[in-house]
Amino acid sequence: QAGAKWLDKPWPRLGAAAYAAYVIHPVFLNSWILLWVVVLRSCDACGAAPRWREEQAVSTTRLSNGYVWLGWAFTLAATQATVWPCAHLLTRVPAFKGILV
Repeated sequence: QAGAKWLDKPWPRLGAAAYAAYVIHPVFLNSWILLWVVVLRSCDACGAAPRWREEQAVSTTRLSNGYVWLGWAFTLAATQATVWPCAHLLTRVPAFKGILV
């Protein structure tokens, strides 16, 4: 327990930013998903250019499990790496302090 005192410092700050992260995460998540789709479209070698039918919101593209898991890992890591710092900064803005904390 005495050696783990360094763990006490980030948790209150993360807890204070948790609601802000919850509120703003869809913007970041959808942005990173859009970027992943752009990467897939530009990758001629992978042959996985996403396609959608006009009347459906679901893609009809057949992707290998590797691209699906890589896309999941990319969007997860990129979203977490951007949401938490932005949420922390938003909680420090006086106009949002009473709303997001």
